[in-house]
Amino acid sequence: MKRKKCFLVCVVLSLVLMFSACATFNKSYTSNVAQQGQMVQQGRVDDVVQKLEANARKGGRDGVLNALSAGYYYLSMQDYDNSRELFKIAEDQIEQYEERAKVNARDIAANAKAAVTSDMELPYKGEMFEKVMVNTMLTMNYLFKKDLQEANVEVRRAEIRQKEAIDKHQGELEKIEKQKKEKNIDDKSLNSIYANYNVLDEFSSKVINSFQNGFTYYLGGLVYELDNKPDDAYQDYYKSFSLYKNKYTLKKLIELSQELKMQTEYEQWVNMYKDLFNEEVQKQDPGPKPRNANAELVVVYFCGNVPQKTQAKFSLWLPQKSFNVAFPFYDKNNLYINDGCLEINQNGETLGKTEMVLDFVPIVITALKEKLPGMIVRQIIRLITKNKIEKTAAKKIGFMGQIAAKIFNTVSERADLRGWYELPGNIQIFRAKIEAGPSTIALKETSSQGETWQNDIKLEVPEKGTALVLVHQLFSKKIAHSVVL
Repeated sequence: MKRKKCFLVCVVLSLVLMFSACATFNKSYTSNVAQQGQMVQQGRVDDVVQKLEANARKGGRDGVLNALSAGYYYLSMQDYDNSRELFKIAEDQIEQYEERAKVNARDIAANAKAAVTSDMELPYKGEMFEKVMVNTMLTMNYLFKKDLQEANVEVRRAEIRQKEAIDKHQGELEKIEKQKKEKNIDDKSLNSIYANYNVLDEFSSKVINSFQNGFTYYLGGLVYELDNKPDDAYQDYYKSFSLYKNKYTLKKLIELSQELKMQTEYEQWVNMYKDLFNEEVQKQDPGPKPRNANAELVVVYFCGNVPQKTQAKFSLWLPQKSFNVAFPFYDKNNLYINDGCLEINQNGETLGKTEMVLDFVPIVITALKEKLPGMIVRQIIRLITKNKIEKTAAKKIGFMGQIAAKIFNTVSERADLRGWYELPGNIQIFRAKIEAGPSTIALKETSSQGETWQNDIKLEVPEKGTALVLVHQLFSKKIAHSVVL
């Protein structure tokens, strides 16, 4: 009998050690993100992206995440073919998760581990806003390859993805309600966690959901314009402006409403521009544009990086008992790291500054709050399972078994902090009519610490042509590239 108990104790302790190793995943993951940032600043982007690509092609629990990161790095390196391929890998894996009708052996194993450890054992399937950004980044890739046809396809896919996300989110909420009834979970338990997130309401209240954003629609408007589809362009600019009040988007609504002879809308937009930005809009001459401003410049600035999740411990109240549990959270003090913008000059003349069209901070916070009901329900089910393990260990093995089970329950209590952290903290745009022909476009940003970054780009834009400039900020490193369309 003693031998049997000793054997059981060894088994339980082995499990504790095994899951203790698993519980270090969060620490190694966040450390890995920080290490990647250091390598990028050192100019070792190739080393970072090669490792990410190799892991992406292997698939597995973090296959989607590795593919998203690799695709983004390749885009910043102007390697549009590899960027497109990695984003396609991410998209294919996401679609496999979404379309899988039956749970396979790998799903069962992952769910079994997650049932007694944490959500970090589940495969990363991508947040809803990240899935939309996959098609948005693919659109950027095709624009820099001057492939308007494929850019159109990705714009349509992004729009479909945003519409489908609403139905999928509703379906997820219905699934959660079903689980609550099956497990007899009281709303009081959920509210004990919800209350901790009220401090983030000032950010999440700025958006209606996490899966619709102003930049994706703005980019759609640009693609439709370049493809001579002013009606479609107007609709996407309208959607973009309804999500984020950007002055350059409103100027395009004014211009297109006049071009499409929408006089009522034109007057409304002109008056709105004056009210919002306290300046008059120069009335558009329906005739030919002046010879000295018959080309266009569009600057897109991927500024900063999205904030990283942190782990927070909260009290989760269940009938007759309170548990200390771990959840992903956002530290308010680390949300806005970069609030700069780019100043744009052409041939020494100041044209203006970039303006924000998408703020990712309220997006990522809203995404977390949208997932919160499901996370809490899974956590409650996990606590029930852990509690059973502890009672069984105490009954079968005794005091040592109970202690081992308690250690296991403690070390396995970790929040899932994974995310696509290469995404910008915000996206800004600038747009203006410029002189056609050869010119030097100067981009300049002065940080709040007084540090100045400047980059000059040589362009030759034909009459009625459009120059697109993209500036990435990867951690503290900035990269600029351009294309003439």
